Formats: sequence, C-alpha cells, structure tokens
Amino acid sequence: MGSGNKGSWYKLLINKMDAAIDDKYYFEAVFIEYMIIDDRMKTLAKMAGLDLKNPDGKPKMLGQLIDEVKLAKKNQTIAQWELLDVGIPPASKEVLKSIKKVNYPKKMVNDCIHVPRTIINVERSKKSGNLISKYGQIDNPLLNQIKKWVEERNHWMHAAGDDALTQEEYEEEITPLAIDGDSFVRELCDVVKKIRRGIQRME
Repeated sequence: MGSGNKGSWYKLLINKMDAAIDDKYYFEAVFIEYMIIDDRMKTLAKMAGLDLKNPDGKPKMLGQLIDEVKLAKKNQTIAQWELLDVGIPPASKEVLKSIKKVNYPKKMVNDCIHVPRTIINVERSKKSGNLISKYGQIDNPLLNQIKKWVEERNHWMHAAGDDALTQEEYEEEITPLAIDGDSFVRELCDVVKKIRRGIQRME
C-alpha cells in the first residue's frame, strides 16, 4: 500500500535521479527517468479522457500513450494543453550566454546541472552547425522529443542484452541519455502541473 502522498514519492524519485547523475550512475538515472515519464504520460492520458488499456485489457505501451495524447490534445479547450507543443519557455539570453562555455555533456554531468531541453538543443545545434538536435528540430513539440528519447532508451536497453555495443560505446550513449532524460522529466512534470491547474480552474 502506498503512502498516499505522491508529492513525497516524486521528491524521493527526483532526489534519487539527482544522486545517480551526480555519482555517474547513469543506468540507474535512466531507469528512474523512464518511470517518471511513464507515470506522467499516464496522468496526461487520464486528464485527456483516454483509456490506459487496449480493448484486449492489456496496458498501453508508453509510445502508444504518447501518440494518443498528441491526438487527444487537439480536442482540449484549456490553453495549458498547448504547453505540450512549446514546453518550458526558452532560457533567457543571460543563461544561454553562460552555457556557451560549457563542454556538453561533461560539465553538465560533473556539476549535475539541470537545464531545459531548449538549451541542450541549442548546444547540439551549435556543435553540428544546423538546427537539428538528437530529437529533431529544436522547436519540435515536447511530446515528439520525449517519444524519441523513449525510442533511444529502448534501443540502448535492448542493445545491452545482446552485447551489440562495446563498453566505451555503451558509456558514450548512456551519458547524454541520462542528462537528456533529466531535462525531459523536469519539463514534463512542470507541464503536467500547469495543465492540471488549468483543468481545476475550469471545474
């Protein structure tokens, strides 16, 4: 039986996620991030009036939930649902300037710096010389980017089982996956809170 206080449980999970990244336990960090993203997407699905199970009674997979929430969002009248497109507002110029000197992702990992995906994507764009990040265009809707992260996580997880990657390749993939997951968790949690508040104001 749970404690009945989901806020405390989330605080515990995020503290564990912070500690895992700070101590370079990226495997553990990604596991926690996936748990939180999965739960927040289920909350969004319920708020959108969706069923969490398929007609055969089996739970819907995370990727399916994301796709269905994207479709259901179009039928919502509360403005906060638009946050699933824009996410957290872009960082200020001052913050962006401070990130310019960052050697991504090393300093973010070493100092356990949590930043919105907008900054991560800007850094990737500067390094690649174009406006494409690991998750598509830098203005790609939040749910599209999260789904891409889930796909990356699934690829990494299954690659671990069949020994498809060397240890070096594995570490190279898991490090940014953990950092990106941290940002997605924080942004998604923030968006879900704002959507819930919007719904409560309408009731």
